[in-house]
Amino acid sequence: AIANLDISGGGSSGGGNTEVSTKGGTVLYEVPTVNANFSDVTLSQSTSNFTQLDICCCTDVGEAIFTSVYNPNGNIFNVSSAIQESGELIIKSKQYEINGSNITTVPGLGGMLSVSSEGIATVDGNYIGIYKVIGY
Repeated sequence: AIANLDISGGGSSGGGNTEVSTKGGTVLYEVPTVNANFSDVTLSQSTSNFTQLDICCCTDVGEAIFTSVYNPNGNIFNVSSAIQESGELIIKSKQYEINGSNITTVPGLGGMLSVSSEGIATVDGNYIGIYKVIGY
Protein backbone atom coordinates (compact mmCIF):
# COMPACT_ATOMS: atom_id res chain seq x y z
CA ALA A 1 0.00 0.00 0.00
CA ILE A 2 1.21 3.48 -0.78
CA ALA A 3 0.55 6.16 1.80
CA ASN A 4 0.24 9.87 1.19
CA LEU A 5 2.67 11.22 3.79
CA ASP A 6 3.89 14.58 4.98
CA ILE A 7 7.66 14.06 4.84
CA SER A 8 8.72 17.64 5.47
CA GLY A 9 10.11 19.24 8.56
CA GLY A 10 12.38 18.18 11.39
CA GLY A 11 12.09 15.33 13.81
CA SER A 12 13.98 12.94 15.96
CA SER A 13 16.69 10.56 14.96
CA GLY A 14 15.80 7.74 17.29
CA GLY A 15 16.72 9.54 20.53
CA GLY A 16 14.43 10.50 23.38
CA ASN A 17 12.68 13.31 21.49
CA THR A 18 9.55 12.63 19.49
CA GLU A 19 7.67 14.97 17.22
CA VAL A 20 3.97 14.86 16.45
CA SER A 21 3.39 15.02 12.70
CA THR A 22 0.80 17.31 11.14
CA LYS A 23 -1.49 14.30 10.70
CA GLY A 24 -1.48 13.32 14.38
CA GLY A 25 1.22 10.66 14.33
CA THR A 26 4.45 10.51 16.28
CA VAL A 27 7.79 10.66 14.46
CA LEU A 28 9.71 7.61 15.69
CA TYR A 29 12.75 7.92 13.44
CA GLU A 30 14.00 10.57 11.03
CA VAL A 31 17.22 11.42 9.22
CA PRO A 32 17.78 13.50 6.07
CA THR A 33 16.96 11.54 2.91
CA VAL A 34 20.62 11.57 1.85
CA ASN A 35 21.46 9.80 5.13
CA ALA A 36 18.81 7.06 4.79
CA ASN A 37 19.67 4.00 6.88
CA PHE A 38 20.33 0.98 4.63
CA SER A 39 20.64 -1.42 7.58
CA ASP A 40 18.68 -1.82 10.84
CA VAL A 41 16.75 1.07 12.43
CA THR A 42 16.10 1.71 16.13
CA LEU A 43 12.89 3.65 16.85
CA SER A 44 12.36 6.07 19.74
CA GLN A 45 9.37 4.01 21.02
CA SER A 46 8.14 0.42 20.81
CA THR A 47 5.88 -0.42 17.88
CA SER A 48 3.58 -2.19 20.35
CA ASN A 49 2.35 1.34 21.22
CA PHE A 50 0.99 1.88 17.68
CA THR A 51 -1.57 0.32 15.35
CA GLN A 52 0.02 1.70 12.17
CA LEU A 53 3.46 2.76 10.96
CA ASP A 54 4.03 4.93 7.90
CA ILE A 55 7.52 4.15 6.64
CA CYS A 56 9.39 6.44 4.25
CA CYS A 57 12.17 4.80 2.26
CA CYS A 58 14.35 5.64 -0.70
CA THR A 59 16.58 3.73 -3.07
CA ASP A 60 20.32 4.21 -3.41
CA VAL A 61 19.62 6.63 -6.30
CA GLY A 62 16.94 8.63 -4.47
CA GLU A 63 13.57 7.24 -5.60
CA ALA A 64 11.05 7.67 -2.78
CA ILE A 65 8.95 4.74 -1.57
CA PHE A 66 6.20 5.00 1.06
CA THR A 67 4.37 2.17 2.78
CA SER A 68 1.99 1.70 5.70
CA VAL A 69 2.17 -1.33 7.99
CA TYR A 70 -0.87 -2.06 10.16
CA ASN A 71 -0.49 -3.86 13.52
CA PRO A 72 3.25 -3.47 12.99
CA ASN A 73 4.75 -5.20 16.04
CA GLY A 74 5.93 -8.66 14.99
CA ASN A 75 5.18 -8.12 11.29
CA ILE A 76 7.34 -8.53 8.22
CA PHE A 77 6.98 -6.15 5.27
CA ASN A 78 8.49 -5.77 1.81
CA VAL A 79 9.48 -2.54 0.06
CA SER A 80 10.01 -2.48 -3.72
CA SER A 81 10.82 0.02 -6.44
CA ALA A 82 10.63 -0.39 -10.22
CA ILE A 83 11.94 2.08 -12.80
CA GLN A 84 12.77 1.99 -16.48
CA GLU A 85 16.11 3.47 -17.39
CA SER A 86 17.82 3.42 -20.80
CA GLY A 87 15.72 0.50 -22.08
CA GLU A 88 16.30 -1.48 -18.91
CA LEU A 89 13.74 -2.36 -16.21
CA ILE A 90 15.32 -2.15 -12.75
CA ILE A 91 13.51 -3.62 -9.74
CA LYS A 92 14.88 -3.12 -6.22
CA SER A 93 13.40 -4.93 -3.24
CA LYS A 94 14.08 -5.40 0.46
CA GLN A 95 12.29 -7.16 3.30
CA TYR A 96 12.18 -5.91 6.91
CA GLU A 97 10.95 -7.34 10.23
CA ILE A 98 9.43 -5.15 12.98
CA ASN A 99 9.90 -6.13 16.64
CA GLY A 100 9.53 -3.71 19.54
CA SER A 101 11.58 -0.62 18.77
CA ASN A 102 13.62 -2.31 16.02
CA ILE A 103 13.14 -2.56 12.28
CA THR A 104 15.67 -5.10 10.98
CA THR A 105 16.64 -6.25 7.51
CA VAL A 106 15.68 -9.85 6.75
CA PRO A 107 18.97 -11.39 5.53
CA GLY A 108 19.11 -12.72 1.98
CA LEU A 109 15.81 -11.13 0.90
CA GLY A 110 16.92 -7.95 -0.82
CA GLY A 111 18.59 -6.93 -3.99
CA MET A 112 18.19 -5.71 -7.53
CA LEU A 113 16.84 -7.31 -10.70
CA SER A 114 17.70 -5.87 -14.11
CA VAL A 115 15.79 -6.89 -17.24
CA SER A 116 16.96 -5.74 -20.68
CA SER A 117 17.20 -6.99 -24.24
CA GLU A 118 20.54 -8.51 -23.24
CA GLY A 119 18.98 -10.71 -20.55
CA ILE A 120 18.23 -10.79 -16.85
CA ALA A 121 20.72 -10.03 -14.08
CA THR A 122 20.29 -10.19 -10.31
CA VAL A 123 22.46 -8.63 -7.64
CA ASP A 124 22.10 -9.20 -3.87
CA GLY A 125 22.48 -6.10 -1.75
CA ASN A 126 20.95 -3.23 0.20
CA TYR A 127 19.49 -0.80 -2.31
CA ILE A 128 16.64 0.54 -0.12
CA GLY A 129 17.00 2.55 3.10
CA ILE A 130 14.64 4.04 5.69
CA TYR A 131 14.69 7.77 6.45
CA LYS A 132 11.44 8.38 8.40
CA VAL A 133 8.97 6.34 10.46
CA ILE A 134 5.71 7.75 11.83
CA GLY A 135 3.55 5.86 14.33
CA TYR A 136 -0.23 6.13 14.71
